[in-house]
Amino acid sequence: MGIEQTGQTSMRVLVLSDESLFNLGVQNLLRQYSTLEIRSCESDLGAVLACLQTFQPQVVILDSDQQHGAPASEWMHILRSWPEIKLLGLDLEDNSICIYRGETQQVREVEDLVRAIEGAAA
Repeated sequence: MGIEQTGQTSMRVLVLSDESLFNLGVQNLLRQYSTLEIRSCESDLGAVLACLQTFQPQVVILDSDQQHGAPASEWMHILRSWPEIKLLGLDLEDNSICIYRGETQQVREVEDLVRAIEGAAA
């Protein structure tokens, strides 16, 4: 984990989407939280593996299209290789967060997403 100048531990969050508006929107919302270090990556498997190895995120946010569009075998490979990573699927159509392991929460404001990130890393 990185250390912020205030001495707080930062949490590394990787945003995966082929949609630049999704990437930019989520990054801009989360950058206001100094305890989060945010990066984005295209969802192509090779790019994802490179991002995971170099950035070593604790939380990965997927947009709903990527969550359903990627072959399950690819995501299972990632989860087996990096079991400590928590996956959050963000669905902008119904404002929900699907947390890997079957939990779903409603998102009414950016703080709901931040609480899900912080809770997923616990």
